[in-house]
Amino acid sequence: MVAVDEGIFRKHGLEVEMTPIGINSNIPAAILSSSIQIGGPTSTVFLQAVDGGLDLVAVAGATIMNPTSNGAITAFVRNGVTIKEPKDFVARKSAHPASTPSCMCCS
Repeated sequence: MVAVDEGIFRKHGLEVEMTPIGINSNIPAAILSSSIQIGGPTSTVFLQAVDGGLDLVAVAGATIMNPTSNGAITAFVRNGVTIKEPKDFVARKSAHPASTPSCMCCS
């Protein structure tokens, strides 16, 4: 919203209108209905929508992590599951609280 108010989008030739959506889980439906073209649901809502068959893609770089806190980011897994690097998450289902950084997605 700051980028709209400060003219940052306009400066880069983008015409952007912010559309408030009251419930996070409605964002994928708003994208698919063309009410919006890009949205910022939480990662869990995005992943559940994709897992349910919706054709959405993620846009990386929506948030920036603090390099000094990266060591505090942890994934808890059950016995017998090994997660050591990002590729180890492929083909696995994961969840996190909605208060963590969210993905940006677009259709």
